[in-house]
Amino acid sequence: MEKPPLSFFAMSFILIFALISFIFIVFGLRRIAFVLGLAMLLLLSTFLSFGMLAVYNSKKWGWTLVGAALMALMLNVFLAYALTSDFGTEHLTALLFSATGAILCLFNLRVSFKKSHEAGMKEKEYYPFIDKMEPEEKSE
Repeated sequence: MEKPPLSFFAMSFILIFALISFIFIVFGLRRIAFVLGLAMLLLLSTFLSFGMLAVYNSKKWGWTLVGAALMALMLNVFLAYALTSDFGTEHLTALLFSATGAILCLFNLRVSFKKSHEAGMKEKEYYPFIDKMEPEEKSE
């Protein structure tokens, strides 16, 4: 098994800070908002764990899952702000690290798309004379 890329470790660092700040946001909520926020926290942490496991195993869909979960986390931060009308340091930290993580996900998806596109170009070179075949004559 090959070593995980540097972006895996950077994303792990980003996710630690994003999830810890989201935990502070959730525990600042009251009543039913707390229950819904806690459910979203558990759901997002599960998706992020599966996504990072897929990234560790070099699966391209792992970056997509992590990026989607980070977008959902940003949406939940804005929702918590709308419910409490309080925008503190934990909100700013969660948004900053979630946006940074989403940009890193997009960058890794772009790199993997370029690699797969280059691999597709090499497959075309495997049959170099396929375009130079003479057309068959039709008999009437």
